[in-house]
Amino acid sequence: MSNSMYRRNIQRHQLSSEHLGETRPIIVSLPPGYTERRAYPVLYLQDGEDYFRMGRIATTVNRLVEEKRIAPLLVVGIPVDKAKRTEEYRPDGARFQQYQRFLLNEIIPFMDRVYATIPARRGRVIGGSSLGATQALMTAVHAPRTFRAVLSQSGAFHPRMHEWLREQAQHVDLTVYMSVGVHESPAITPGGELDILDWNKAVADILRDCGVKVSLHVKDGGHDWGLWQQDLPDALMALFPKDEA
Repeated sequence: MSNSMYRRNIQRHQLSSEHLGETRPIIVSLPPGYTERRAYPVLYLQDGEDYFRMGRIATTVNRLVEEKRIAPLLVVGIPVDKAKRTEEYRPDGARFQQYQRFLLNEIIPFMDRVYATIPARRGRVIGGSSLGATQALMTAVHAPRTFRAVLSQSGAFHPRMHEWLREQAQHVDLTVYMSVGVHESPAITPGGELDILDWNKAVADILRDCGVKVSLHVKDGGHDWGLWQQDLPDALMALFPKDEA
């Protein structure tokens, strides 16, 4: 399939959000051969514009589907205003809970209404990178009946989160794919130098202790899209295996 055909499978929508008090865009990528006659799982991604542009998520998904290495899926990229990103993704952010409600109560119902989704927990995965992974994991733990799995790339899991996870993730039925770069100790981020590698190892241990199914992958790379784009095929094959198609 050519790049031009990939682009035709990408659709954009504007959603009016009562929870955020503004109109926000979402990007939807359809798999090759998309049809209303079947139901598809959905991957919901924070920093959605970056995942499509720098992560090349649509191209990667379509290639893996065509090669029959993953099950066909829909990808929803949720772009973020960089000026509001910390407020919406960091647990103590002023818009953190409003953003979660936007995702849970507005984006997901829209997708289930407009597209041929699997409108149940077993059909939903949430993901993100860095602070977007923080929002993704905390949302999944907060709403365990909504998502079956989390894609976490270099999550910015500040130690302030750890106690919350120990309490809230107990016996949560969730699968978490975590990846982090060996050169992320420390990582240079907009929030300063952060020990992302050790934070991810600590969170993986906490989640395992809580009974959550976790796989942690430490790879050669840093806190950037070079690592995250390269990691996406492994993540997608782990979270959307072909035998589930």
